[in-house]
Amino acid sequence: MTVFTVYQIVSYIKELLEDNFIDISVVGEISNLQESSTGHYYFTISDNQSSLAAVLFKGDSFKNPLIRNKKYKDGDKVICQGSVGVYSKRGTFQLIVKKISPSGKGDLLKNFEELKKKLSVLGLFEQNKKKKIPLYPKKIAIITALNGAALQDFLQIYERRSIWTNILIIPALVQGEAAAVSLIKAIKQAHLYNERIITISNIETTISKEQAIDVLVLTRGGGSMEDLWSFNDENLAYEIHNSKIPIISAVGHHVDFTIADFVADLRAETPSAAAELLTVSQNKLIKDLQNNKNKLLSLMNLKISHFERIIYPNNPKLIIEKIIEKNNFLKQKLYKLNIIDRSYQYLKIYEKHFLLDDCINKLNYYIEKKFSFLANCLENHHKLLSALNPKETLNRGYCYITDSNNLMINNFKSFSTIPADSTLNINFGDGKGQAKKLH
Repeated sequence: MTVFTVYQIVSYIKELLEDNFIDISVVGEISNLQESSTGHYYFTISDNQSSLAAVLFKGDSFKNPLIRNKKYKDGDKVICQGSVGVYSKRGTFQLIVKKISPSGKGDLLKNFEELKKKLSVLGLFEQNKKKKIPLYPKKIAIITALNGAALQDFLQIYERRSIWTNILIIPALVQGEAAAVSLIKAIKQAHLYNERIITISNIETTISKEQAIDVLVLTRGGGSMEDLWSFNDENLAYEIHNSKIPIISAVGHHVDFTIADFVADLRAETPSAAAELLTVSQNKLIKDLQNNKNKLLSLMNLKISHFERIIYPNNPKLIIEKIIEKNNFLKQKLYKLNIIDRSYQYLKIYEKHFLLDDCINKLNYYIEKKFSFLANCLENHHKLLSALNPKETLNRGYCYITDSNNLMINNFKSFSTIPADSTLNINFGDGKGQAKKLH
């Protein structure tokens, strides 16, 4: 068996398609029309059975002024002339459009308008027949694809904003031929669930009627008219209209409208918008409760302050304190009137004491000053006498000589008059010695 590479297979298919589908005309309805930042136009051509990707490049768009002037919109039936091209890198093919021209109103859009008109005549869109959405739903059932982004968007918003609601998810197909039947079945299941809850609640059980579904949310994400077509089913419209449970339709994006939106009791632009609509009352309730709490606390504080102002002057403790204060005041007043005990003050003996203390302090000051002066004088005289004391000179290594009569010999002339062999006394600082004169 021959093994091909991916490139070989794609190249072979590319050759087959591009060689056999040259300058062809294709009729279908436009959907998902969008202009890229580079000026190219991408869209889908579809009928009841199939869809084909198409592109009108910027250069060819100048030859088709209707599309540049935005005359075409989703749902318009057109005839596109061009060739099939294969993009090898992705293995996809599309119609490379050279010319686009109108071909009457699109079948899908036409069917949509006809069904809308029919149901409107039957009164399915009348506001007075629509059921009121509960302000504070306790259980919400969501009918959508189990793994769809719409469910996640709804749950994220609801978990953040809701304070008590329970969510029941009823899976259903939201695209394809079997989707309408699946959606009808899901609505019936919701009603069967409520019937069982109400039936069981009438018997003595722990289950309450409050566990029944309060509101249904029919939802899915955005898409082309073909993707949302199941929500334009006539039987689904009757099922929504006859529902005993209020239904919110949250299908597609802001610009998407389906028959389900018109029949439902309330339309939400997106799944997230549905979650916000259902929780707006709960958020308002939280804010109101908080405001009421703040007002109540403020009023309570005002009341407490008012009664405190009334009660405080009559407080027994305060009265006792005033009595004690008054008593102390009278005691002081009585003391001022007691002359005997205050004789010391009136005779001003204390002034004499102060004067005597000042005299004693001054006398002590002058005595100490005189004593200090005399001590300094004595110290100075002592130092002077000490400096003149001969012994102090001898202690520094000097000595003096005396004769046998202890007369000081203080010059050579006196020394020369002393006879030879005479005994001389040598006086040191720490003692005396003797010596004889030889000559």
